[in-house]
Amino acid sequence: MIARLYEGLGWLALAVAILAALQAARILLFRRPAKARLLHNGYRKQKAMFDACWVRGHPPTMPARVTDRIAFEDGNGETVRIDVRRPAAPHDDDLLIWHDPRRPERVSVTGPHVWLAGALGAFISFLWAGW
Repeated sequence: MIARLYEGLGWLALAVAILAALQAARILLFRRPAKARLLHNGYRKQKAMFDACWVRGHPPTMPARVTDRIAFEDGNGETVRIDVRRPAAPHDDDLLIWHDPRRPERVSVTGPHVWLAGALGAFISFLWAGW
């Protein structure tokens, strides 16, 4: 019974590794990196609310993702200002984004390195499961 569970988890880990590697390849092939400026930092606002909850004695909740307002130049030299959702973590006022050159409003703050690391971790889990 346990062996079948490990086998199933192994195949699931392999599927996750393949999907993460495909996502990294899609970003590398169809997106372009750009340096973006934070116009509105959603993390700072959420962190201030989180700290205020502690002071008032309420149980705080910090969201997993926050919304930032960013500005960057696309491939045509035009400045694009959009809202993006990203993991709730402190960042500098400049960050690297990946945008679609045909539709600059389609932005990813998670680059291919994150997806490749996830694929590697999932593949190691696949190997650990006995394959």
